[in-house]
Amino acid sequence: MQKSEMNPGYSIIILLIATISLNSTVTYAQGCSDAGICSAPTIKLTDTSVLSGTKKNLLNVGFTFGTAQYNVRVLSLGMEYTRFFGKNIIASAKYNYAVVNGPLGTNVGPSDILVTGAYRVKKFTPMAGIKIPLTDANKIDRGLPLPMAYQTSLGTTDVLLGLTYSTSVWGVSVAWQQPVVQNNSSFFVTDYDVDVINQKYVSTNGFERKADVIAKAFYNIPFKNKRWLFSPGLLPIFHTANDTWLNKAGQRNEIAGSQGLTLNTNVALTYTANPSLFFRLTVGAPALARKVRPEGLTKFAVILEYSAKL
Repeated sequence: MQKSEMNPGYSIIILLIATISLNSTVTYAQGCSDAGICSAPTIKLTDTSVLSGTKKNLLNVGFTFGTAQYNVRVLSLGMEYTRFFGKNIIASAKYNYAVVNGPLGTNVGPSDILVTGAYRVKKFTPMAGIKIPLTDANKIDRGLPLPMAYQTSLGTTDVLLGLTYSTSVWGVSVAWQQPVVQNNSSFFVTDYDVDVINQKYVSTNGFERKADVIAKAFYNIPFKNKRWLFSPGLLPIFHTANDTWLNKAGQRNEIAGSQGLTLNTNVALTYTANPSLFFRLTVGAPALARKVRPEGLTKFAVILEYSAKL
């Protein structure tokens, strides 16, 4: 398949229009956590040339700015190391740190460690990994547990499985993220005065989060000079069942509306400075929301990344 080409000025106009559109239609839906399977190298990358070549090490530093429901803002830093073993085996480790701020307070601290391994078989890349939390998602501020939207991590230990099919022009991925150890949230909406907290928040004491099924599709549009790559895409996430929580009597309750589909749109712009140096800007926002997001994964996000092959 031959790549289509695009005039750089025209591409930039499209990117700006898409970005403005995303900003103006921010709805409250589930995003993918900064250390979720969406951020695994073989799932997130649209430019597969980053994963090829003779150099064996890839360093990546990324900054994410996100806005969540109820005026919560998130700034996170991700540092990732990827190692290539031969032409087929890819191993990576990622560390995240976050600053979360909103009307109820500020939370600063480490988020998660994400470890993945993948094996490339021609155009197919199966992967597996684990997300390890660096916090129990039960930050206390002024004597009260903060909602999940204010936590720097979901606080769950998750098993990750995925499969990607990609060419230089387009790609699709499917993935599964399964919590195997739950967090330690003790947040009750009723512990807050009604004039302090938005009552649409959901209690998450004894929270048990269900699995997510994730898919991704993207299409690459190169500029004529081959240095710039414009990649629009879709990221549907299906939360497989309603999450549950424990009330003060110790009874487990379902959180109605927490099961369902979220459809996220995203656009990425990649600049290849040379075969070993890459810059990438990604903008993402939800277009379709499930009704209730108790874990606080509600984001319009802008991500800026720097990658160097060594």
